Amino acid sequence: MLHKVMFRYDAVLFDMDGTLLDTLDDLTAALNAALAEHGFPAHSKETVMGFIGNGAYRLIQNALPAHTGDAVCAKVLATFKQHYAQHCDRLTRPYPGILSMLSALDEAGLKLAIISNKPDPQVQLLSKAFFGSLIHTAMGNRDDIPRKPAPDMLHLAMQALAVDPERTLYIGDSHVDFETAENAGIDIILASWGYENPKALRRLSPLFFVGDPAELPMLILQEQEDTP
Repeated sequence: MLHKVMFRYDAVLFDMDGTLLDTLDDLTAALNAALAEHGFPAHSKETVMGFIGNGAYRLIQNALPAHTGDAVCAKVLATFKQHYAQHCDRLTRPYPGILSMLSALDEAGLKLAIISNKPDPQVQLLSKAFFGSLIHTAMGNRDDIPRKPAPDMLHLAMQALAVDPERTLYIGDSHVDFETAENAGIDIILASWGYENPKALRRLSPLFFVGDPAELPMLILQEQEDTP
């Protein structure tokens, strides 16, 4: 009897910053412009890298001196959002190998999505600008949806793609991504080329830990027999 061969996953959800796109230069420029406008010192790109992953408000909190009041944080955040909205795609680029990796998964018939704590307008803009029709749905931070590591955005994406959690994979570059996948009950692969210390990520025991986007199609497109 012939058996139908199928892939292990129907959908792959991706984090954006540090996973698909190197957004660090544009984030650093917008952050430092906002800090300067409000009289605060700038941060190096390496320092800003450690601030990324928990959304724009946490980015501002991390960048400001300890015990800065909420009102000041809100003003700096508003200025940052204005700067970033205007310049979010100037220096941002996909990591090497990302486009060919996404194309391979798309050609295999998998559904692809982006899930990010970046503000939703910028997620939509960057997804369309860099990935076009390769990404089937993209979701960023909105006031009506809890941000990662809450699983809500992943659940909404799976609903939009009409896929089940057990046949969905998440790929990210941080402990926040790992916690998000665990909270959503789906498998995760962690990437070492992003913004978090690879040694710390290895201790989280993801399904796989990869150092090159070219590794992903081979790992993701593993076949399994669909027996009756």
